[in-house]
Amino acid sequence: MAELASSIITIATVSLAIIKETVNYIKEIRLVDRVVNRLLTNLKDLHELIRLVELTYQRANSDKSEPSVFVKQNLIKCRDRIRDVKPMIFELASRNTDTFFKKVSLKRKSDAVKEDIETIIHDIRLYMEDIRVGISCWSL
Repeated sequence: MAELASSIITIATVSLAIIKETVNYIKEIRLVDRVVNRLLTNLKDLHELIRLVELTYQRANSDKSEPSVFVKQNLIKCRDRIRDVKPMIFELASRNTDTFFKKVSLKRKSDAVKEDIETIIHDIRLYMEDIRVGISCWSL
């Protein structure tokens, strides 16, 4: 009798865990549009920031000093990484999500590339920090 009760409790516990994970996954599916829009906004903001820094760099670039070259190299790295991530995010943003199943498909696709996108955005932010330090050294 104790074994039966233990088995029932185990089944109930596992079932509750499965239900909880399913509910969380459905919530994530419902919010997938927001996640993709956030990624798209983040990309656009980074792209605009890089463009602004490039314009400023071009106006200020009157020498070929080491800090100047360092800033230019990091700007090139930023542009390259933007070029890497842009198609991934645009592909996600272009998907139709008017049905639940299309949202599931978008969720799966976004989960597959999410880590790559986050890594690239993190890299860009690191390059931008390096640029900030390079500009600080340049102005000394």
